[in-house]
Amino acid sequence: MKIEYGYPPNWEKIKSAFPADNAEVVMAYGDTIYSPFKLPVRDDLHVHEEVHMKQQKDDPEKWWDRYIAEPEFRIGQEAEAYGKQVKYIRSLQGEKRALVALTSFAKFLSGPVYGNALTQGKAFDMIRKVSRRK
Repeated sequence: MKIEYGYPPNWEKIKSAFPADNAEVVMAYGDTIYSPFKLPVRDDLHVHEEVHMKQQKDDPEKWWDRYIAEPEFRIGQEAEAYGKQVKYIRSLQGEKRALVALTSFAKFLSGPVYGNALTQGKAFDMIRKVSRRK
């Protein structure tokens, strides 16, 4: 896994679908984490992006095209990644910090960056369910 402080190869597609210009996001494309806005990639973000790398398998372009086109697919992929991220945070920092992260991630997942595709309560439940899996 590599980290690049720049734009992924499909940045124009991402920008055309999401309000990513002002979003503080990092994203995985293949075996690389991209941080277009020069954000530090914390360990919990590594966990999140590693989930996306596994989801993409050997065809990141196909995964991204589906991610952009299908809100239900996108939400499912993100719920899995955020859930694993919350689980990681819980393992290091405890339940209180995990709940804070879960609440924050649910707000973000239900917001404009992901297309306002679900309620914050639904996002919370989906992420929590993944974070509790063994």
